[in-house]
Amino acid sequence: MEIPIRPDTVLRKALPNGGVVLALRDASSPTVSLRVLLPYAGAVADGEAGAGTARFVAALLVRGTGRYDAEALAELLDGMGASVQVTAGREATELTARALAEDAGRLVAVCAEILRNPTFPEEEIERVRGELITSLRVLAKDPRTVAQWTLCRLLYPRPHPFGLPAEGTEEAIGRLTREELVAFWREHYGPKDAIFVLVGDLDPMHAVDLIGGAFEDWRVEVKPLAEPQDPAPPAGVEREVVTIEGKVQADVALGVPGVRRADPDYLPLRLGNLILGEMGLMGRIGDVVREQKGLAYYALSHLTAGKWGGPWYAIAGVPPEKAREATEAMAGEFARMREEGPTEQELADAVQNRVGWLQVSLSGAPAKAQLLAYTEFHGLDLDYWVRFADLVRQVRREDIVEAFRRRFPGGYALAVAGPEGVVL
Repeated sequence: MEIPIRPDTVLRKALPNGGVVLALRDASSPTVSLRVLLPYAGAVADGEAGAGTARFVAALLVRGTGRYDAEALAELLDGMGASVQVTAGREATELTARALAEDAGRLVAVCAEILRNPTFPEEEIERVRGELITSLRVLAKDPRTVAQWTLCRLLYPRPHPFGLPAEGTEEAIGRLTREELVAFWREHYGPKDAIFVLVGDLDPMHAVDLIGGAFEDWRVEVKPLAEPQDPAPPAGVEREVVTIEGKVQADVALGVPGVRRADPDYLPLRLGNLILGEMGLMGRIGDVVREQKGLAYYALSHLTAGKWGGPWYAIAGVPPEKAREATEAMAGEFARMREEGPTEQELADAVQNRVGWLQVSLSGAPAKAQLLAYTEFHGLDLDYWVRFADLVRQVRREDIVEAFRRRFPGGYALAVAGPEGVVL
């Protein structure tokens, strides 16, 4: 398979203000895809105070700038046939944009205006506040979401920022002032370690010049982050049940703190988790919990593995009276992988799946831009994806067993959300 992201195809340039530009030519369509990743503006910024604030600020950036109000900005983008979105994740905030290659310069200029010169209009603040609170109220009635929130709170005690939903809380969103939102933007939006990626039907040197022209004079100080410390895994089983009125299904989540992307256990755990249940019903947990035992409506496992880790967990939607049995079945599959490991066929299938994932991740300019931003954010070399298939194929069954034993030795947190009367 031809790997388009290589040291000889990607132009990488460090800006004097601390940012990094990566440009790649992709002539598969007459468009360009821009990504700007700000590593100090995610929900982990400011500890607990960042939860919700980062999302609130990100939503406001496209609601008015010094040059355009919300309506004018929307009309400008619509006239270009362009799209721009700013989203705040757990570990970073990211702007994604797309337009025709002929409008690349205009697109970059507009995105610079959005990031560097927002005005935070009061009427837009209240409009966004209402949208966020409505979204939080919907999520608070969803057993699956509540089970995941509760699990994170058990695994990441305060002051670790992973213990709070990245979306924040209704109380926090309701009381945030314009001054606090502007202060967050001033402290966390800036060029230090920012990642600018431009991929499309454009000469890479020209792409770098466009980014430099729009962002090179961005000279503001950014508040550093206090890096979260990895929590200890639960020694035993820590349980919590949350009742949600009017529900008939219970969602059961159990897990442990996962690994950081840079950890040597990452690839063995990624392959092991694929086999365990990342592919839903095609994994062991889905097969045992749903197909064989008929305990769940859905069942899967998820390995977060961000820059600072994240939860590694299994989750299933079950009838309330089946919660205990489903829990035991899911925990049993973690234990079986820890004790027996995968079969040779399971490992071969997981390797093939992971290599195929890379092919999908390289299809189209937006996918390439996303993978380039990911590569830089996690400190991977530009030849990493050329070597990726070989790295995956080098993982042995014993590597997976040892990684499971280290990372899921026995204890876990258990969170259940659903109707009253769930018994564990």
